[in-house]
Amino acid sequence: MVLLKAVYFITDEGFNIYSQSFESTDRDQDMVSSLILALQTFGKEVMSENVLQTVGFRGAQDEDNEGKDIEGTRMILEQGDRVNAICFGILDKDNTERDEYKLRGQLRVIIKEVEGQYAEELKDPIFRKNAFTGLETLINTRFFRDKMSRIYKQQYASLNEYLKYPRSLLFELTPRGIKTYNFYRDFPEVQQKMKIIAVEELDGLIDDIEERSSMISFQDCIERFGTDRSGEVFELLKLLTRKGVFDAYNFERVSITA
Repeated sequence: MVLLKAVYFITDEGFNIYSQSFESTDRDQDMVSSLILALQTFGKEVMSENVLQTVGFRGAQDEDNEGKDIEGTRMILEQGDRVNAICFGILDKDNTERDEYKLRGQLRVIIKEVEGQYAEELKDPIFRKNAFTGLETLINTRFFRDKMSRIYKQQYASLNEYLKYPRSLLFELTPRGIKTYNFYRDFPEVQQKMKIIAVEELDGLIDDIEERSSMISFQDCIERFGTDRSGEVFELLKLLTRKGVFDAYNFERVSITA
């Protein structure tokens, strides 16, 4: 069994298009991107290899086990044509080769899907992070579904908690989400929540989720509407969840306080 600590998807140019961490603090994305590019250069120029695929980090000293090293983190790299996937995790010491083989297979599948679905965005000479809205569905379905808990009614963490980890709150269109949204979009209760967000902007968000995938993170919504509208977006998404437009999910690391 693989204990995942973090996953990054980085373009060949070094731009981070997706990341998710399950540690107490996130790694600096720019630092990780620079590290990966440096390792790739090292693999090609120093070791005469196309790409360096696995790097191991020693674990801490285990004082109760005669000072032996406990299991350390492995950084596994998988390279596509335009996108590189980097996974930090601890593998089962008794099934290391099997776990790494399976993990690499998952990474290769996702890389292929990302490069296919976002082919035009990856060719764009000007990098735009918001062009990759909806990428969470591919990643979360493959890796993190077992780390997600559905949120019922008012069982949300505080806004401040989600602002610390904005990718920890995810919204997925329900099977009848589009029809339900079209029914409720002009209701006074919905309109009252939209103080500075135009209906047309919300329509665009729903259309993008339907076209690209069925899931979006709170982080993507913040990037789309702006940090100054985080509170309003949060309340609006919660309302649409209660109305049946979305199913909401919470990553395990964010505690539910309400």
